[in-house]
Amino acid sequence: MPSGVYVRKPSKARDEAIARNFAKGHSPEARAKALESIKENAADPVWQQWVSDKTKEAMHRPDVRKKHLAALKNNPVNFKGGNGQELTEVVKRALALLEPFGFVREYPVKTKGHSTKHKPPDSYKADFGHAEKKIAIELDGTSHTFSSREDDKKKTEVLEALGWKVIRIKHKKEVNQSLLSAEIMQQLEAFF
Repeated sequence: MPSGVYVRKPSKARDEAIARNFAKGHSPEARAKALESIKENAADPVWQQWVSDKTKEAMHRPDVRKKHLAALKNNPVNFKGGNGQELTEVVKRALALLEPFGFVREYPVKTKGHSTKHKPPDSYKADFGHAEKKIAIELDGTSHTFSSREDDKKKTEVLEALGWKVIRIKHKKEVNQSLLSAEIMQQLEAFF
């Protein structure tokens, strides 16, 4: 046999020790400790930059890129409608209703010159926008969490400070299309 290579003899004591250590590592206390350690590392800006650099570097390797894309194919990201993604049924229905009125889907509104305390990006993208009448329609679905509601409030304040009327329409994943259509039309009556 080559130097440094040996065959382990069966050992009940060693197997039991391995099982005990494995069980310790899967206990709720060990998992909580590991999670806390991960959170500490994730909050470190140096570590974040290191991970970002290594990820970018790895994605330039064809073998890694191929493996990553294959994994995404088997486990696709489950969301629709945003920035080039497939449109949801709600957005398709709203588009059919609003396009004849001159609304543009994902209309960018420049934020320069607003008079709020917020520091928004250079522009906000309204779900639907009408430049001439300065109307922005936002469809708020089930993906709107508490934190996104805070962002929505900021977005609304900035757009209103720029003279835009913001109409927010809340809906559930399974939405009654005729009720949605009626709500959109009711909101628009004052403007058309």
